[in-house]
Amino acid sequence: MRLIFSIFHLFTKCELVFLKKKFKNYGKNIKFGYLPTISNPKYISLMNNIIIGNNATLLAIDSDLITKRHPNLKIGNNIYIGHNVSIHSMNSVVLEDNVVLSDNIYISDVSHGIKLDLEHSIMKQQWESLGGVKIGKGTFLGHGVKVLPNVEIGNNCIVAAGAIVTKSFEPYCILAGSPAKIIKKYCFESQTWKKIDN
Repeated sequence: MRLIFSIFHLFTKCELVFLKKKFKNYGKNIKFGYLPTISNPKYISLMNNIIIGNNATLLAIDSDLITKRHPNLKIGNNIYIGHNVSIHSMNSVVLEDNVVLSDNIYISDVSHGIKLDLEHSIMKQQWESLGGVKIGKGTFLGHGVKVLPNVEIGNNCIVAAGAIVTKSFEPYCILAGSPAKIIKKYCFESQTWKKIDN
């Protein structure tokens, strides 16, 4: 088993040697786990001090099947991205500095068209982006979180495991649920998280 993982790591290192120059920006001290999937790196910016876990997917989608697009996928400084994380951008997805993503997270600013068309499958319909995604500085996303298009999560938020974030939230909140809602806010006066009655 160790031999197999060693081969995966070697393959990934070789692949990244060729890919580095193709990124829009490729900073210092960037570490990938094995077998990343990277699409259109010329639209992807990786800043400094980034760890990206195994089986990560970074997709910069430059066509909605009809129109040429110019996506922006930016991963800031001091970022940790866990295993099996998928980030898809056709518009703009930005992870600001000091963000932590646990395993099995999905972040996307794009979705398939869902028009009822008996002649074309959903996979052949024009893709849609209702707006970009921005994850604020110092925010933590727990295991299995999903962040959908047109969402901005403010600085220093905590998103509980399994939450589905469908709208934007202010800084200094704890979010949970499907769809996600605020369950606590940080009180600077008492320096504690205060429960919110919903």
